[in-house]
Amino acid sequence: MLGFGLGIGRGQRGFDPASLFVAGNNGAIYDPSVLLSVSQDIAGATPVTAVGQPVGRILDRSGRAAHATQATAAARPAYARAPVGGVRNRVNGSAAVTNSTFWPSPLTANGITCTRVGQGTDTDGLPYVDLRYAGTAVANGQFDGAYAVANSNAPATLSETWTVSALITLIAGAATRNGTSLTVSVVELSAASAFLAGNSSGVFFGETEEMRTATRTLNQATVAQVRTTVTLSGVLAGAVIDVTFRVKGMQLERSASRSAYQHNLSMFDITETGLASRFALLDDLVDDAMATTLPAGTYTVATGDDAGVTILTGQSISGAYTIPGPARLYGAVIISRTLSAPETASLTAWLNARRP
Repeated sequence: MLGFGLGIGRGQRGFDPASLFVAGNNGAIYDPSVLLSVSQDIAGATPVTAVGQPVGRILDRSGRAAHATQATAAARPAYARAPVGGVRNRVNGSAAVTNSTFWPSPLTANGITCTRVGQGTDTDGLPYVDLRYAGTAVANGQFDGAYAVANSNAPATLSETWTVSALITLIAGAATRNGTSLTVSVVELSAASAFLAGNSSGVFFGETEEMRTATRTLNQATVAQVRTTVTLSGVLAGAVIDVTFRVKGMQLERSASRSAYQHNLSMFDITETGLASRFALLDDLVDDAMATTLPAGTYTVATGDDAGVTILTGQSISGAYTIPGPARLYGAVIISRTLSAPETASLTAWLNARRP
């Protein structure tokens, strides 16, 4: 079940964009925060009930019945939520501790197998996985390629500073300096996901829960993405290893330090304790699109996305029209006239109240 708790404010209390429409005005209002306005199919027979579900129709709330639809299932955006303040934790799926794509089990390299032997949510509300590393190493080095965390890449550019963090506890096995240290890393990747460079936290040996962080300012000219890994380090050839670590509250963020933890279950479902959620149509920026039909005219088109509010005037529209599709669309208003300065201010505040 979705809990909204919108807490709408930011200077637009009581404003309804439907009040902008007078006789003769055409257009539409799309508001993903209204759950009853979105359906999985174009007929509206299957309502959206959870984040991650496809959106095949979103109702126009202007009264003009310009509902937007997508008949092709593969081209439907997904229903998504993000907390007020925006998305910081960029490790998609790190909070989904049973997710075998993000937390693979088992995974073998260098003669050592990593197996997920436990998972859950701790008493502090942080999700955790218990990872057992066991086997006989066939070569020196770190646990190359056998990461406890599968690739979860985030777009990045040169000179940005990124931090990965997690709480780590040794819960079984002997703590030594021969293959029983665990590190978290920030890794730079090319646009083709090729490894460029990386750095990791200091090694961890203790049995007391400890926060491990690694911070990196990106310095590779061709960097386009970053990812994080959990890696068994200090492995020597011939070492017999059997050690289990608990990894909890993993987070990767564009920052020089760790901030409050965000539960990142997937790219569709990111929440933060104590903060309200904002709801959006999540576009894959490849082929997702929602379209409607509007009478010929000159329109004002206003949208809210992660970057802010955009208002375009003098837009010529006639017939089939694809509503704007940024990565996350939190609201859109399309109206066949120019707005006054006070109307523009009220509409901007209304859209901002729906954005993170």
